[in-house]
Amino acid sequence: RLERDELLGFCALLLLGGSEATANGFNNAIYLLHSHPALRHQLIDDPSLFDSAVEESLRLEAPVSGLSRVVTKDIEFLDQKIEKGSRVHMLYASANRDETVFSEPDSFRLGRHPNPHLTFGLGVHFCLGAALARMELSIGLQELLARFPSYELIPERWERLVSDTGRGFVRQPARLNAN
Repeated sequence: RLERDELLGFCALLLLGGSEATANGFNNAIYLLHSHPALRHQLIDDPSLFDSAVEESLRLEAPVSGLSRVVTKDIEFLDQKIEKGSRVHMLYASANRDETVFSEPDSFRLGRHPNPHLTFGLGVHFCLGAALARMELSIGLQELLARFPSYELIPERWERLVSDTGRGFVRQPARLNAN
């Protein structure tokens, strides 16, 4: 049973995770497809690649690039002492480009398999909304490309989000071309 403050905190977490992170994930995905037109056409020609496109965009341009935590006890990690009360920042974006895990980690590759990205966390801290976010991104991309396959972003007018935890756009103007 959650206390009132815990319930409010949980609702805030769901609201932010379910809206801001998904919006950033969608904007990041359309940015990647704008930047890789050949892959966009490949995706349009082969809709079976949508799930792969979602996973790869989540890996390469994670909407939540990292989170901070406070250490609850003194620990040693990789020969580094970290004292209780210290703040540490887990950078998913870095882990998702680990060359020991991903071949060509800086490349956007449809069909990457396996794709063990850490965008949604891991273990007990795995994102509760991961399945919903994946579904929303897949449906959003499918609908966008079905209606506006030749959309164009306007790079000189976009504005990136400045944050140590989020990656996305504050503004991302586009021309929606139906042909």
